[in-house]
Amino acid sequence: MQNVILKKELSMDELVIVSSEMERSKKSKALAYVLLIFLGTLGVHRFYLGHIGMGILNIVVFVFSLLLLGLPYMILWVIELILLSGAVDKINTRKEMELIHNIKMLRNRY
Repeated sequence: MQNVILKKELSMDELVIVSSEMERSKKSKALAYVLLIFLGTLGVHRFYLGHIGMGILNIVVFVFSLLLLGLPYMILWVIELILLSGAVDKINTRKEMELIHNIKMLRNRY
């Protein structure tokens, strides 16, 4: 919602810049889910989203789960499945807000 308000302050050219940059750099929910489903044990979906610490935690939990017949990892996997969509949205919103602020700073400089 905040990005919608911020976008109203941009010119058409600036909106085009934000839009093209977002298309280039936004994270894909579909890819995040594919990574979770097929490589979730290694935390690859978390590394893709830039959550390095959570990716490492996934690996640690998976190794620990091997000792306990996989139960802790299955619980973590279900939680990840539920939370992943919101995580991608949050990252994309934050990236867009960052782009808008950068454009505004550049505009104010000139």
